[in-house]
Amino acid sequence: MKKLTAVVILFMAGFCLLNALEAVNPSKNGADSSEIVVGTGNELLRVPIDLYFKSSLFETLYYPSEMQNLSGLITGMKFYSNLPGDLTNIPVRAWIGTTSLPDLASGWIPASQLCPVFDSMLDLPSGEQVVEITFDEPFLYLGDGNLVLMVHRPLGSAHSSSNQFRGQTQGSNRARKAYSDATHYDPENPPANSTLSGEFPKTAFIFEPIEAGLLRGTVHAADGFALANTLIEALDTDFSTLTNYEGIFNLPLPVGTYSIKATTAGYPPQTAEGIVINSGQTTYHSFVMSVENSDPAQTPQVLALNAGPNPFKSSVLISFELKQPQALSLDIFGLRGQKVRALASGVQNSGSHTFSWDGRDDQGKPLPSGIYFCRLQSVEGVQTLKLLMLK
Repeated sequence: MKKLTAVVILFMAGFCLLNALEAVNPSKNGADSSEIVVGTGNELLRVPIDLYFKSSLFETLYYPSEMQNLSGLITGMKFYSNLPGDLTNIPVRAWIGTTSLPDLASGWIPASQLCPVFDSMLDLPSGEQVVEITFDEPFLYLGDGNLVLMVHRPLGSAHSSSNQFRGQTQGSNRARKAYSDATHYDPENPPANSTLSGEFPKTAFIFEPIEAGLLRGTVHAADGFALANTLIEALDTDFSTLTNYEGIFNLPLPVGTYSIKATTAGYPPQTAEGIVINSGQTTYHSFVMSVENSDPAQTPQVLALNAGPNPFKSSVLISFELKQPQALSLDIFGLRGQKVRALASGVQNSGSHTFSWDGRDDQGKPLPSGIYFCRLQSVEGVQTLKLLMLK
């Protein structure tokens, strides 16, 4: 049998499935596929693929109640087209993930935080048709969080405005759309200019149910300091996640009994045995990490982490002081927990250190205004500062 391989995106409850499913609970898994249909399709819309313009980018959320609170493998999806004539070889790319965000009012969720599930050509026949998309890799959705779908049509040819899909409008902020006759959209860096609305396509998800539950908890040092980016993993599986800047983690797991390990820099790992995950329930377990070397004379010291100006517009100076040389990392994280910029890594000498951040990511692209977190990780733990960038 093949093995289930999964990675939890920061703050997301879904999994990018790299291999096929191994039955964690043979009596419950391997069920026949079923369909979950979301939407009435009472409108004709140019989503999720805008064929009138030469390129488009679309994203929407589907809520757990709409997904009938089921958990399992999503192996494909269906849209419902209405076209005046046949269209062939339409390039389409799709990503799926999950999020705790209630809507997309604050902006896109970029493809870099989602799982690629489809990248191929579609043939779209005329008339009222069902467009079925089989995923390149199944997506493991365990029912915790809102499902995110992004669909990209790369730059190509324009067609009639009558090429539409069945959909509906619910609310005003669950979806975003951008379209152009000249712009090549980058799904990992979605455009700032986009249309926010409640329009989304009638969608059928092809689903193989799996019984699952959620493991939730926190990781703190003995003094109560939250330990961000602690690795939480279910041993003998490939299920894992990281704590956020408040030390909180959420790890969806199929029903079963697990050994859960917490690993963070500067502390010996801890393992909790016999953690039981029940179907549709949340299991709570938290870790308090003890310092590996309790002798202050033998522990290199990091003095307070500082940043200024804060808030800032163009750049911010981040400083700290070391009493002894030591290995450390200094990184910038976004509000959803994604690392956007590495400022320093490796052994640093004793003394004062100052690093400048210009509000750009590791690829040199300007980041939008908002809240970011500066994280200093050294042998004795983690320090985190909240930064506010205003443009």
